[in-house]
Amino acid sequence: MKKFGFTLAEVLITLGIIGVVAALTAPALVTSSRNQAMAARLSVIVSNFENALQNMIVEEGADNIYQTRLGASGLSPERAGLIGRYLHLTYLNQNPTGFYANVGGTYAMDVNGSRNSAADAGFGTLKAAAINAMGGGDFATSGNAAIMSLKQGGTIFLVRSTGRAADITEAAMNAAAADGRAFISRAYDVIIDVNGPDAPNTYGRDIFAFIVGANGVLYPYGSRDTAIAGLYGANTDGTCNNGRAITNGLGCTARIIQDGYQMNY
Repeated sequence: MKKFGFTLAEVLITLGIIGVVAALTAPALVTSSRNQAMAARLSVIVSNFENALQNMIVEEGADNIYQTRLGASGLSPERAGLIGRYLHLTYLNQNPTGFYANVGGTYAMDVNGSRNSAADAGFGTLKAAAINAMGGGDFATSGNAAIMSLKQGGTIFLVRSTGRAADITEAAMNAAAADGRAFISRAYDVIIDVNGPDAPNTYGRDIFAFIVGANGVLYPYGSRDTAIAGLYGANTDGTCNNGRAITNGLGCTARIIQDGYQMNY
């Protein structure tokens, strides 16, 4: 009777082919899975932080963030700690300089989406690339910044920006409506690192930038709103090339949100 089956050589060849294919595709699958996990974490942190700001405005009977205790001049750890009533914090500090010093610093994103050379061994280039370019404050300025580590994982860097309570006027609201801008006054600049000092510490991969309007809403860096505010141009080409090449990857924050918190670049 004739028997059907595979020879040992055929089995070994098949297994070899499967191994080669797996070796070629596994890194891409791992990277894609990691990127989507980062985007999902960003969604949760943004939602929780925005809800915290909104709840603070409502519970304090304020009309905007400037009228809350958080909105008082300066930003001490104690004042930033008021958000702890709405967020679960494990760490609160004022001067985040050196936060990345023990992990090789922060990294820019290259045009092709890969990690570029190390920005620096501490926090300086992160603030320079994001905050100074955004026209806001300086994370290393005493009394003007705070760093908040979350129990759920991730870190929020908060710095008082250029906005003032006096900016909330009817004229300002009319001007915003005229140019299609959703926010009236730029209260804070925010950087979110979704996994704290853990790798890759790369702008647009696990580090993302926002501004906070007087209404307590987060507006992503690279969006039309932030472009109107005089920051680097909005990511309207659908490729995030603008965010990578011009803003070291921080402009890709808007792309992720536009794509429903998917990292498609």
